[in-house]
Amino acid sequence: MAVEAQRRGDEDGFIPVFFPWHEMEDYRRPVPANMELTAEERELKETYGLDDEQIAWRRWCINTNCGGDLNLFRQEYPASPDEAFISTGTCVFDKEALVLRRAQVQNDEWEYGRFSYEYDGSKQKCYQW
Repeated sequence: MAVEAQRRGDEDGFIPVFFPWHEMEDYRRPVPANMELTAEERELKETYGLDDEQIAWRRWCINTNCGGDLNLFRQEYPASPDEAFISTGTCVFDKEALVLRRAQVQNDEWEYGRFSYEYDGSKQKCYQW
């Protein structure tokens, strides 16, 4: 992000910089012998390249620093710029899933196109890409 800001020649003098929690060397804890990962934790490990010591710290931090509130953890210790700026309030989509998916496809090839469908006045049908 910072390099892009410099290329654009932003005049405000600020360059956006983001440091995810998992890049902090101190954010690790010993792994309990009986620790089993949840599906979410396995997905986080794969998406961000985390190790079990980082997952152990995350669990500890959620319980200790965030009173068990996962959303507070995501606000205070974001893993990505998107997660740092998730808006509060209700949304038709699962915001956390959207943030994780954006992180997963960050380096994927994008295909651009358009969805089309037929509408009979009461429902949509015949979806096409």
